[in-house]
Amino acid sequence: MNGGENADLPGNKLRIALFVVFGVFVLIFVLVLISKSHSSLLNDNSALRTCNLDSNCKTGERCINKKCILSFNITLLKPLGGEELAEKHPYRISWIASSNVKTLDISLLSSLGTETKIASNISAEEGFYMWTPIIRNSEEKYKILLQNNDGTAEKYLSNDWFTISSGSNSLPRLDSVAISSGLPGNEVIITGAGFNKKEDNLIIFKFVSSPFSFYNGKAGAEYKLGVLPKSVDGKTIQFSVPFRIYSLPKFTSESSSAIPIIPGKYELFVANNTQDYDALGLDGITLSNGIMFEIQNPAIATKYPTKINLTSPKGGDIWKAGEMRRISWEDLSLIPKLDIYAYTDYYRFDETHAGFYFQRIKLGLSESLRKFDWKVNLNESVTYNYSSPQEIYNISWLPEDGKLRTYLLVQGSNANGLVYKDVSGNFTIITPLVGSCNRCPGEISECFEGGYRSCQKINGCWKWSPVTNCKSTEKCINGMCLKE
Repeated sequence: MNGGENADLPGNKLRIALFVVFGVFVLIFVLVLISKSHSSLLNDNSALRTCNLDSNCKTGERCINKKCILSFNITLLKPLGGEELAEKHPYRISWIASSNVKTLDISLLSSLGTETKIASNISAEEGFYMWTPIIRNSEEKYKILLQNNDGTAEKYLSNDWFTISSGSNSLPRLDSVAISSGLPGNEVIITGAGFNKKEDNLIIFKFVSSPFSFYNGKAGAEYKLGVLPKSVDGKTIQFSVPFRIYSLPKFTSESSSAIPIIPGKYELFVANNTQDYDALGLDGITLSNGIMFEIQNPAIATKYPTKINLTSPKGGDIWKAGEMRRISWEDLSLIPKLDIYAYTDYYRFDETHAGFYFQRIKLGLSESLRKFDWKVNLNESVTYNYSSPQEIYNISWLPEDGKLRTYLLVQGSNANGLVYKDVSGNFTIITPLVGSCNRCPGEISECFEGGYRSCQKINGCWKWSPVTNCKSTEKCINGMCLKE
């Protein structure tokens, strides 16, 4: 038995040796895998890797402050160079920035070597900044310089120089407009310079005034011509007074609604970079100077009422909450439905709240009724609009007698898309909404009439103390008399 066991010892030793060798190989393999995984983690996390040159970093990274970090990417869209900007005419500087760019400084670099800060700490995500150019030297040319505020001092410039010129020389430029008659269908000839010959010109109509109270025809509303005329010589554009004009969407991909052209005074503009409108929207176009002209349209003037005329209430009337009162109006043919609202002036309710009372009286009311009996009330809601006591400081306190100055807002539209929105004269509604006795916003002092006054609590109400005058050698600063 012992002799047999001793005879098998060499085989056991061989098996043990093979097992040990196999274990060593497995251990080495595991260590190699761990090493590669750790190396991969280091490569994927650039913040853990140091560097001396950009070549030490991965593609898309930069060596900054001896650390590999993602490259900052900013593409300046406008101005790229070659543009002629109009002095004192707002211009949109625009860019696209990668998500790791947080804020930018914007500067103006002159061909004469000067650098002038335009704006600081602008949100890079915003993508634009509205800037009003000013001419400093007629010989200068300029580039826009964007600088990342992460501390790396990386800068991004316009590709080439652009110029700034006075409004009379900027392009496109309008010199005159000739209209044989301001009637739809008649010819209009615009004379100027810088109009597109190969591409389209965008014609914009801006309302200045009209006898009509159309909300979508109020002063400042902008519409466009339904066609985009070309210029034969770059100096003249011809088109006809339109029967309809179209809303001016922010982007050309958005829908545009049409309304009949309304009699009144307009300001006419031309934009010749319509491709920028397609790509960047309204903020991407550069408008010409404006030129005034007048349009007549008897078909509209005789067909539609100029406004919604309320016959009751009238300015100065006094109504009382809870009683029945009749709202009435003149004939409004072609405006089939009306919406009526009541709202008050803004009032302060306490030291930190201000707002107005609002009541939705009736929606979709048939115009043909010409009247509506309303049980007077203002209890639907109070709309607040404030951010701090200082913001509401100059707003009147809610009247202690509950007499609230009130207005009716009446609006309606017709099948042609014309929207009326008219407001009545102010009238008074006597309510149980008794005002506050407070007349100042808590424990403060303020400079007032050569001295200062303090807000003090008297019989439960905050009221102003009499004015304390400063001495001749003193000046009121932050509610205190201090020596000058």
